[in-house]
Parts: sequence; C-alpha cells; structure tokens
Amino acid sequence: MIAADPEAALGADAVRAFGPRLPFLFKVLAAGAPLSLQVHPDRAQAETGFADEEARGIPRDAAHRNYKDANHKPELICALTPFEGLCGFRHPADAAELLEGLDVADLKPYVDILRASPEESALREVLTAVLVAEPHAIAETAERAATAAGHLAPRAARTPTPTPPTPASPTTTRATPASSPRCSSTTSASNPAKRSTSAPAYRTPTSAASASS
Repeated sequence: MIAADPEAALGADAVRAFGPRLPFLFKVLAAGAPLSLQVHPDRAQAETGFADEEARGIPRDAAHRNYKDANHKPELICALTPFEGLCGFRHPADAAELLEGLDVADLKPYVDILRASPEESALREVLTAVLVAEPHAIAETAERAATAAGHLAPRAARTPTPTPPTPASPTTTRATPASSPRCSSTTSASNPAKRSTSAPAYRTPTSAASASS
C-alpha cells in the first residue's frame, strides 16, 4: 500500500524526511507478563555502530549483529486497554532496602553493591552482576525472591500504608486507552530478582500498540 503511493499513505513531509517507507516499527502487543530487558542506543551510537558493522562486512541478518540499521529506538506506547508501565530504576538505597526486606541470602551481594558503590554507578554494577551471573544460579535466586515476595504480600496488604509526603515516583506512568506516554527507553525484567531493582515495564495483562523507529 505504501509503495503504491507513499505520499498519500505517509504524507509528503514524512517521505522527504525518511523516504518511501514507514519510519517506525509498528507492534501490537498483549503483554500478559513482564517483557525482556531492552537497551536502546541513542541516534549517534546507532549511526556509529551501524557504520562500524557495515565496514566490517557483518551481514545484516547475522545473529551476532547488534545494529540492523542506523536508527535509534525511541518508543511510543498507545494503550488500547488499561495499562500501567514503569520506566527506569529505583534509587539504589530504595532498591537495597526492598531486596534486604525479602530476607533472601542470595540477594545479599546485590544489596552490598547497591549500598557500597557510589550512587552514580551502583545500579550499573548490580545490573551487570545480575546479567553475568550463571543462568541457573540467577534463576534459583529469582525463584527464592519470588517466594519471599509472595509470603510478604499478604502481610503488606494487612498493614496500613502511611500517606507519603511526596508525590508518586516520576518513573511511574499510568495510561488509559488512547493516551500515549513516551519514554526514551523501556526497561523490564524477566525475573523477580531484577524486578526488585527495576520497575517492570508491563505488570498487568494488556494489549497495546507500540511503535519504535
């Protein structure tokens, strides 16, 4: 359809800027569970990385290739049903307190990193530690953390929560159908250990249309 009449489908301005193609990737998602961790480059990094892999002759369809094109990957979400999305990470001290509260011995190294490292590098260090850990070990840690969180949830539900003196965290975005929260990157976690330090991007079953360039 676009190829038959690009200007009619996309508009003259879009065709001049991006050529006779859809300038973004359109997805329709039914995210019934947290999605995988995603890290998106900015435009300069995408252009540099793409040019480097092109110069090295790495096929664009190669499994080990990182940059399939020179575009960065900002995302826009338009909620089709009630939707709650969270982007970014908690403050290191808050993340450490939450992990420690689970009382899972395997989480102590991550708590120590979050508390001992400088604030500007703590999250990077703990996330790196999680990602380079042995898969079976981190899976077992995640299972223990999930079990502990499940035991704590009923107790927390029975405990009145005091009204916080400040507004809700700015990293939280709640969207109703037809609204379009935008964030430069989306971070989600596939196991409870990661969810303790970062906010899952999709916490409730939903359908959403997502576009990324």
